[in-house]
Amino acid sequence: MRWIDYYEARNRSLIDSARQILEKRYVYAEHYGPHDIDTREQTSAKTRKQTLEGIGLHPIRSGSQIGPAERIHALRNMLKISIFDAEKCRKGLEALRHYHAEWDDKAKTPRKTPKHDWSSHAADSAGEMAVQLYDAKAAMQQRRGNLVSGDYDPLRIGTPGYAEQLARGRPWDPPGMSDAIDDRPWLRQETSGMDDYDPFKVG
Repeated sequence: MRWIDYYEARNRSLIDSARQILEKRYVYAEHYGPHDIDTREQTSAKTRKQTLEGIGLHPIRSGSQIGPAERIHALRNMLKISIFDAEKCRKGLEALRHYHAEWDDKAKTPRKTPKHDWSSHAADSAGEMAVQLYDAKAAMQQRRGNLVSGDYDPLRIGTPGYAEQLARGRPWDPPGMSDAIDDRPWLRQETSGMDDYDPFKVG
């Protein structure tokens, strides 16, 4: 994981911050926002996500409403494989180093919640990205798993009706297409002869 830049703004509108990010001229795959980015503003009847995507900051993934412990855990795992641009990420690194738990004076122990100070927003945003990147990776692995976890069985090739059953269970079919086998001439051509095929019979 390479951290190539850091940007933080205070007392500025979301639109101004979004435009500042777009001016950096990086090629963005996607953007990660907190769970409240789906909040609908009363003045415009649009969500914050819709407003930002409307000026070109897209696509935006909305985060989950989780506690700080999950974000901290995800970020700790990500930091193990991270490389930072020391100059461009200097302020962000200072915030991560300063981020710490609240101290319970009475019990003389750190509390379970982090202390809210100048470093909180930077650390929370880094943790949010770590959580969302993990979720995106898990979703990708799930999609890849679906492609290879269908009903394909090489030992059943040649049995009556197997080609049609295999086609009906194709996991990459669009919704509503799984039962429309007779309407897909390309599929009939692709699977023609499979019912008579015997991989163990030569000649």
